[in-house]
Amino acid sequence: MSSYFLTKVAGTVALPVSVEDCKADSKVEHDDEDDLIESYILAACALVGGKSGIVGKVLTAESWDLKLSAFSSCIVLPLSPVQSITSITYFDVDNQAQTLDVADFYLYGDEDGAFIEPKTGVVWPAVYARRDAITIRFVAGFGAAADVPANITRAIRLIVAHWYENRTAVLVGVTAQELPMAVESLLNISRKGWSA
Repeated sequence: MSSYFLTKVAGTVALPVSVEDCKADSKVEHDDEDDLIESYILAACALVGGKSGIVGKVLTAESWDLKLSAFSSCIVLPLSPVQSITSITYFDVDNQAQTLDVADFYLYGDEDGAFIEPKTGVVWPAVYARRDAITIRFVAGFGAAADVPANITRAIRLIVAHWYENRTAVLVGVTAQELPMAVESLLNISRKGWSA
């Protein structure tokens, strides 16, 4: 595969877990720290999901641009799960912007990966020699917040509760021990490419 650039175009504002759920987990009955709890949720979502997260998958629907220098017979999309291809644009040999019909291409994939290729009789066009010759815009993520698997949302809630209760990077004078079958075990179920 040629080198590529990956840019988030738009993300959803819906979080896969609510501030209220996380407050219930930590038995918080006031609204004074809602902003703090929301910041923990955002940080936990970044830790768990996205292109660099533990599970290696996008959580809620986000639009991304994949920029390539050249077409290949099969283009692997670097995020998953992929919901749809929004557009495919390219610079032709005269360096003029052109748009392809996404209906001319197959999108194959599952929760762990996705790729696109031309349908029978369709060929990739020649492109101008530049690193951003092709832009594939696609939507990645499980969908709405309610579509994120329960094991992932439970792990996020455990992380938020831990951070809420332990607000420093180091615990002094406490012997901490990870609970068996906790965050790591919950996330391993959905980790990209993981098998038991």
